[in-house]
Amino acid sequence: MDPGKVKTSIVILTKNGSGHLHEVLNSVFRQDVEEPFEVIAIDSGSTDRTKEIVRQFPVRLQEIPAASFNHGETRNLGARLARGDYVVYLTQDATPRDGAWLERLIRPLEEDPEVAGSFSSHRPREGCPLMEKRQILQTALTSGTERRVNSATGNPDYEKNRFALIWFSNTSSCLRRSVWEKFPFRKLDFAEDQDWAQRVLEAGYKTVYVPDSVVLHSHHYGPVKNFRRFFEHATAMKEVFGKEEFSRFGDILIATRDSVKADFQFYRSEGGSRWGFLRWFLPSVFWYLSAFSGLWSGTHLERIPVKWREKLSLQPSLIKK
Repeated sequence: MDPGKVKTSIVILTKNGSGHLHEVLNSVFRQDVEEPFEVIAIDSGSTDRTKEIVRQFPVRLQEIPAASFNHGETRNLGARLARGDYVVYLTQDATPRDGAWLERLIRPLEEDPEVAGSFSSHRPREGCPLMEKRQILQTALTSGTERRVNSATGNPDYEKNRFALIWFSNTSSCLRRSVWEKFPFRKLDFAEDQDWAQRVLEAGYKTVYVPDSVVLHSHHYGPVKNFRRFFEHATAMKEVFGKEEFSRFGDILIATRDSVKADFQFYRSEGGSRWGFLRWFLPSVFWYLSAFSGLWSGTHLERIPVKWREKLSLQPSLIKK
């Protein structure tokens, strides 16, 4: 093989990610693969130890101004810098669970030339809040045990259940470079992965969910940050796909009640006592109130004054840090 040639390029976008980054990179460089790979970090203005940590590993570091960061365009930059036939995207807080993560992730693209991309399964980190843990483990799209091959061409389920089939996660994903060259990411602040998946599926390609390629990834957000997270998600889903995530304001309390009840049942299924759930009751209530309020607000963006929209979004607050 050409010594300058690599099969796979792993692109990690970084910004003040010192909390998990050393662990992530340690796991990346312990992957059990035969062919060489490269790792590229694109940092958008870190002020903590992120760049110091990156320099402890054989990683190519590209720095960009914080204000220029964009989920779609910055990933396009990573692909342009990449030398591999496969471009793997990994977030700075997603740790490959074992040494087989990478090999299993790229395998579908090696087996089938019609596969444009693949994505990993998620598991919560130790200490993950109960609400987030349940959401991850009880959502088949993120942690299901069955391998899924998604397609649109000749698939009657695509029109019936499009949003389940276009689900794609750049938390840990692999793209065929030749397909990315035809279908680069669009300049989007959110849902750039699902937008890309929809376009490649409708062009006749496939995507694959790989249940045994696993990353440890979860968040520990308080109510305000949680509201912003779901507000941004609902805004993107409506603007990009025309989908309303939460249309009725009056359903917020009902959905919160049902979700807290589901948390209680999940807690009990994991061996927790009835009274032990009391420590999670109020955090669960506020977590869902903030989440569903964020979904409703993002769905009804036209009711939000323009000057407030950026303040309510999560991404601008992260860029300015």
